[in-house]
Amino acid sequence: MAQREASDPEFRKAREASRPQLQFRIALVQARLAAGLTQAEVAEAIGTKQSAIARLESGESNPTLDMMARLASALSVSFEIRPNATVEAHEAELST
Repeated sequence: MAQREASDPEFRKAREASRPQLQFRIALVQARLAAGLTQAEVAEAIGTKQSAIARLESGESNPTLDMMARLASALSVSFEIRPNATVEAHEAELST
């Protein structure tokens, strides 16, 4: 994949565009597991169905801002919006 990313600018651009969704999905699953909750329990806490949580975690659907706020509250976490440069610096910091 790294080779294709290096040789195909369109592929690289598409992959970069999808990165925030992937990061959200990973954070959602990690927060849910850290809270010791099932998808069904999270769904009940925010007034939706388990299948909606499964779709969010799998990337089949994207959350609204309202949904993100309800998820954060149910999972006792916060979320923030940062410029890409800040996100990249934070990721580099975490990987060291």
